Amino acid sequence: MLMIGRKLFCAGLMICLCDLPALAASIGVGSFDPSQFANPTLLLDPSIANPFIRTLGILADHRAYQPATALGTAFGLDIGIEATLMKIPQEFNDAIASAGYNGQGLPVAPIAKLHLHKGIGPRVDIGGSGLFYQSFSVWGIDLKVVTFKPEEGLTWAVRMNYGHSDVGIATTRTYTPQLLLSTDLEIADPYFGFGYEYVEGTINIVQPTGAPAGFPQTVTVTGKGSGGAFMAFLGVALKIPATGIKLTVEGAYSLLGADTLGTKFGFAF
Repeated sequence: MLMIGRKLFCAGLMICLCDLPALAASIGVGSFDPSQFANPTLLLDPSIANPFIRTLGILADHRAYQPATALGTAFGLDIGIEATLMKIPQEFNDAIASAGYNGQGLPVAPIAKLHLHKGIGPRVDIGGSGLFYQSFSVWGIDLKVVTFKPEEGLTWAVRMNYGHSDVGIATTRTYTPQLLLSTDLEIADPYFGFGYEYVEGTINIVQPTGAPAGFPQTVTVTGKGSGGAFMAFLGVALKIPATGIKLTVEGAYSLLGADTLGTKFGFAF
């Protein structure tokens, strides 16, 4: 069983690495090149920049896919591969349409990352995730502190997530404080929680200057965007005893309409 789990993990890793160009294009490197817009400078208008940055930041947010239960001190290591689908909110498609986007609006967008988490003491976990491809990068970190762990009943924890993305014309930073609860069973650890995703970022548009030879041929025009939304999530971490195999499935509801459904497969030791 352990050998099968390792083979599945390696297969998932290869899929993740081989599909990087498609994943990169889906969130801005290929699909949202300035040449795809009739007037890319409209992206700098706050009414367009805010939903544009907010959506990209929530898509690239670091999702820990961990319950409130601490990893512990025996070894306390969790490694896995994330695959997440996010529903693109209508305000994003409306924003890029207003800027003269020549392509189709996206109904959903995928993201995949490698994850690593480690227990630090009996009540603290730290972790991170990342996806890197050429000039494209999405990564994040989290810190979780267990605040209440009774002999029986729900475990309570607080967590702070930070996500960073650089997707061609846009750079985002996402801050997500969360409160989560879970109950650790022998083969499953169901959990739920609430949080707020706040995003800030910049949009950089490179334009030709039309200057004669010997003078700068391009100029970079920069705009800023920000915004946030409350969210709630529900998930379960499934474990196969004595193998270390762990599968986590999580769904999240966003007041912005950026709902997500994702999974993480890997090993916990």
